[in-house]
Order: sequence, then C-alpha cells, then structure tokens
Amino acid sequence: MAELYESCHSGRSQPSLRSLSATLLLILEAFGHVYVVLDALDECAERKDILKWIKEMTSWRKGKLHLLATSRLEEDITKILRLLDPHYVYLEPNVVTCDIERYINRILEVDEAFERWDDEVKVIIKSTLLESARGMYAIPKVKKC
Repeated sequence: MAELYESCHSGRSQPSLRSLSATLLLILEAFGHVYVVLDALDECAERKDILKWIKEMTSWRKGKLHLLATSRLEEDITKILRLLDPHYVYLEPNVVTCDIERYINRILEVDEAFERWDDEVKVIIKSTLLESARGMYAIPKVKKC
C-alpha cells in the first residue's frame, strides 16, 4: 500500500481505478472483515463507472467485504444495489430534516461565531441550510420538528 502512495507522487495525484482495486484486494487478503463506506453515490461524476466497480468488488470475497453506501433514491443506483443485496435501509426524509434542524439550532445557540448575529440573520441561515438539505433528500416540504 505504501507503493500506491509513492506511485501517486506521495499522494499528490489520484491513483487509477486498477491500482485502487488491487490495493483493496490486498486489504481483503490481510483482514478477516473489511468495511467500505461510500457516501453520496448520487454525487459521483462517474456514476456508471462506480456502480460497475461496486458490482465487481462485491463478487471478490463474499462474507469478508461489507459495503455501506449512501445516496438519494436514484433509479440506476437503487437498481444496482438491490440486485447486489435486496436489504437496504431507507431513511425517512422528515426524520433526517428534523435531525438537521436540531443540529443547526444547537450550533446557532452555542457556537461563539454566531453570537454577533441577530435572530433574524440566524433564521435566514437556518432556513437556507434546511432548504439545501431538503433538496438533498427530495423532501416536498419541511415538516416542523
């Protein structure tokens, strides 16, 4: 694995997919269980390639490789992931929005950086962040928590 780092100019350039796959195979050989987390698959620019790679890597070492992937509900992603494993967890968007709202409220209350802002500005900050999160989870409207 150090070779991969060195071949990428000490981390200054991106490794090839082939290099990453070979390194992941070495990791699978070395450990009893390997956990891979892929966040925001829907935001991947090379979505078709990453879905193909996910299909490939899940066939390598069944039982050793555990995959957790997060994504908005996009048809192509859902189709591939359901084929690989029909068990998935769907997070109810309103629950996620409530968690985000609680987090924002807490930060606005305790973070010293926001002390100088009046309540009107804090409301704008909160509503803007919630609106962005709403789009992320395709929520039709924000539910009050």
